[in-house]
Amino acid sequence: MIESLQEQEREQLVQFLKERSILRLLDDRIIHGLSLSLVEKHCGPGHIVFKEGDNGDGLYIIKQGSVEVKRNADAKPIAYLT
Repeated sequence: MIESLQEQEREQLVQFLKERSILRLLDDRIIHGLSLSLVEKHCGPGHIVFKEGDNGDGLYIIKQGSVEVKRNADAKPIAYLT
């Protein structure tokens, strides 16, 4: 049986989460269940993911690339996350 592209992508995401994210501490069934709710978001340079003071409405996992953390747009970076 040939898996659909969506199923293949979901399985790749589950594998990534099991190997390279904080979620690896969870049971495989829980990771798979969570993966059904996840949405992959692609962001380019300069994209603001969220600002200090925004309501917490999600969990972000960096799959590829890095994120610069600043207190405000003009400030020096205080961290880089990969």
